[in-house]
Amino acid sequence: MMFIGLGVFVLLFYVSTYGDYSAGGYGAAIRFEQLFLLPVLGLNASTLALVGQNFGAMNFSRIHETYNKSIFYGTFFMAICGLFIFFLSDYIMYFFSDNKEIIFYGSTYLKIAAFAGPCYPIFFISSALLQGLKKPNYQMIINLMRMVILPVCGLSVAVLYLKVDFTLAARSDQAFRVAGGPKLYIGVEIIIISLSFNSFTNLSDSSNIFLCCSV
Repeated sequence: MMFIGLGVFVLLFYVSTYGDYSAGGYGAAIRFEQLFLLPVLGLNASTLALVGQNFGAMNFSRIHETYNKSIFYGTFFMAICGLFIFFLSDYIMYFFSDNKEIIFYGSTYLKIAAFAGPCYPIFFISSALLQGLKKPNYQMIINLMRMVILPVCGLSVAVLYLKVDFTLAARSDQAFRVAGGPKLYIGVEIIIISLSFNSFTNLSDSSNIFLCCSV
């Protein structure tokens, strides 16, 4: 969660270069978007509890079932929310301001974020699973890369040097934040399957393969 907050601050810094209205529109939009993440955070907490319990019991099939069901429900929910956000983004922003520029910047961000939403459960739920397996450091590295390091490097070039417009900057930021989602899912699957079949002598061996697949 610390890197999520830091990531919002990073994007707000670059968004503010487009003016006060862009910062206001983005600030309102990101707060509305985060409302839809609350059920995903609930899945995160439940996944952590179930994975930790079943890891202690060495019940890897239940870990696999918990992870995949949580990913499915989270992704399905965010996909439905994405449709709602995309088509109603202009009306949503009217609740925050009647300024046309703020509405433009906010609705633009919401339309772009709607496509990235289904990838968020992969990161949240994978993070919970790795914490339940007592390997949270790998997820911390991935979050640091996708929420801070990649956006800072990419947006510094795009916004400060190339002077791209707001829409392209927002698209670039979302691309950085969801980058590696499928690879992360595959890496976690490798950990679970390897543990289930006892293909590795300990968790560190499978975690090393996970890190290679995810970064």
